Amino acid sequence: MKTEELNSKIKELNDYFVNKLVNGEYEVEKSDKYTVMVNIDGYRFNIWIGNEGSNLQTYGSGFKGNFMELFFDSDQKSMVYKNLTRDEKSKMFLMEEIENKEKEIEQLKSRLSRL
Repeated sequence: MKTEELNSKIKELNDYFVNKLVNGEYEVEKSDKYTVMVNIDGYRFNIWIGNEGSNLQTYGSGFKGNFMELFFDSDQKSMVYKNLTRDEKSKMFLMEEIENKEKEIEQLKSRLSRL
């Protein structure tokens, strides 16, 4: 296969996976406030979300890294960042709410034990 053909296939793969991310066609396997691991058709990608959308990129390499490095234009970065952080921010909000309710329960138990 010639270099030109190979580069064309790599771009085609990149565009396929980037479009899946832009359209929300992925499963989140795990996430934290800096990275999100997504699964697209059985292929895993770690996406860095820690520093706003302009810095969005695939993150990590090696055995547990990405299937391939993905390249995004600025509009794609913005859309993917919004998709991924919307899910993460919702989850973080709910976790914070649970923690607050657990503290409230502990305070009520403490007051009850003093009665």
